[in-house]
Amino acid sequence: MCLSHQRWHLHGRDIDLQNHSSYGKAERWLSGRLWNRGISLHTGELQLSCRLLQTALRDAPDAAPHRRAVEFGVDVLSDVDDALLCAYPEAVALTGLLVDAEFLRFLLGPRYRVESQVEIMQAAVAGVLRSSGGRALQLLSGEIVRRSRRAVMIAYGARKNARVKTVRCGLEKALFASARTNRACLLRHLDTVRMPALEVQPGWGATRTRSLNNAVLRPDDLDELVARLMA
Repeated sequence: MCLSHQRWHLHGRDIDLQNHSSYGKAERWLSGRLWNRGISLHTGELQLSCRLLQTALRDAPDAAPHRRAVEFGVDVLSDVDDALLCAYPEAVALTGLLVDAEFLRFLLGPRYRVESQVEIMQAAVAGVLRSSGGRALQLLSGEIVRRSRRAVMIAYGARKNARVKTVRCGLEKALFASARTNRACLLRHLDTVRMPALEVQPGWGATRTRSLNNAVLRPDDLDELVARLMA
């Protein structure tokens, strides 16, 4: 979004947002606090939030993004780029919540029940939309939580590198490596101080730190799952 001209230019769109002050606030939050956390339009976190919101909007016909979609002349349910356009303020707000260290400790902590964690994610999305979540949101939340938990446990089993057999990798680096390998972006924001100490048999060698720092971050692979839910 261009703050100077109050217009949306992403993905070839040119939308006037002068009557939508929430977009300016969201853009400043993304380019400020979230940017300092390593989050941008292309690092995965915002796309994850957008997918959750788009799925929830199937069962929330009165939510604000639907009204904006009518004004902008787009279909919020059919295209993820249009979903980001219509739900941008909510997507940024949800991203800020999902990457909060204390929230993530409960959302992905291996000692908590999966069912409770799915409910927590559903509640976060519903709270941002100010609408209750439906069956599709429950299914998507469950898949994201389970995939992310698996990636967390994989991180616990990381060796320092591929050449050593028994030396464990530090959990912070292991989480970052697992986030990249397993396309689970939320792992990048887990606070290792808040994570429990677990004894997991070392299994895989983490990528070198230099390679991790230079790696391109990819969004979580949710396209196929979302397509099934939206059908």
